[in-house]
Order: sequence, then structure tokens, then C-alpha cells
Amino acid sequence: MMPRLVTATQHALLEQPAEILLLLSLVGVVLLIVARRRRSRRMAMFGAGALVAMAGLWGVGTAVVTHREQITAQTERLLDATSPLDLDAVRAMLGPGTILTDASRASQLDLDRILSELDFVVDRWGVDGHRIERFECDVLDNGTGETRFRIRTALESFRPVRTTWRITWQLGGDGRWRMMELQWMKLENQAAQLGMWR
Repeated sequence: MMPRLVTATQHALLEQPAEILLLLSLVGVVLLIVARRRRSRRMAMFGAGALVAMAGLWGVGTAVVTHREQITAQTERLLDATSPLDLDAVRAMLGPGTILTDASRASQLDLDRILSELDFVVDRWGVDGHRIERFECDVLDNGTGETRFRIRTALESFRPVRTTWRITWQLGGDGRWRMMELQWMKLENQAAQLGMWR
């Protein structure tokens, strides 16, 4: 229960503080207006305090980048690196033992095969961009994280396709998140199998 509370608090305060910022600013302004009408120094102090708290929260929220925000940005960079294909950028995101598995995890590709198959797929189908339709991200205490997402990929030589993925990330000693496992879950509404792209 405690890790979920910490995650929810971190999300509300650091990653998506808009509602709290709006509430603090609204409370601060209302208290200042009422304090002026009633000539209440105490109420004015509370109003000013709410506005200072809002400014401080905004400052901390913009200065601190959480692990979840880092993994989310890394996932977006991965998608950007496939259209147009930048194998060096993709390679930089892969850990030394990264594997690609399908929905059943019955078969897998190693690092070199991942890069060669990616090169083949982009060349054959002409990836013209991605749009994330659903995205979830979890960070675990042991320096690992997971993203699960569905994307719509525009192809030059075929109609757009929807695929679902799960990526396991590991935080490296250099502070960068790298993929450990890339699992292709679905192609449209079918369980994905490695080699379907051929």
C-alpha cells in the first residue's frame, strides 16, 4: 500500500500538479480578496502562504524529473528513432543483454538480430510515424521500470497498423534507462509472433 501512495503523491505533486496548483492559486486569491474586504491580516497571510506554496510546488515540479518521466521520455525517443530510422539512437537505448520476445515468449531475438530485423522492417514497410494511443508506466524500487503501450504506425506501403508492446527498463550506473526486454504483445487484435513482419 505504501509504494502506491508514494507513487500517487509523486505523480500528483511532481508530474501532474496542475490541479493542485490551480487549487492553491484559487484559495490564495480568494483569501486575499476576502482579507482585503475584512481587513484581516491573518487571512491575508494565509492567502499569501497559499500563493507562495503554489509557486514553490511549481518550481519543484519543473526542476525534478522523476524516473517515470525519464522512462516515458525514453519510450518516446525510441519511437522517434524508428521514423526515420536511426539505428545508433536505438542501439544507445538497448542494454547489453536486451531481447525481443513475442506474446508467448516462446521465441526471442538477441541484440544484433533486433537491430537487423528493425532495419529490415523499416526498409520493407516504410514506417512513416507513430501515434501513441494508450500508455502506462510503472517504476519499481529495484531500478527497473515497465512501459506498456499501444501505437498506431503509419506505413508507406500498407494501411496503418496497431501494435501493443511491453518494455522492461533497467536504470544504469550512468543514470540512463536502457531496455532489457522488448515484448511485442499484439498486432491488431492477434497475439504477436516474431517474424510476422516478413
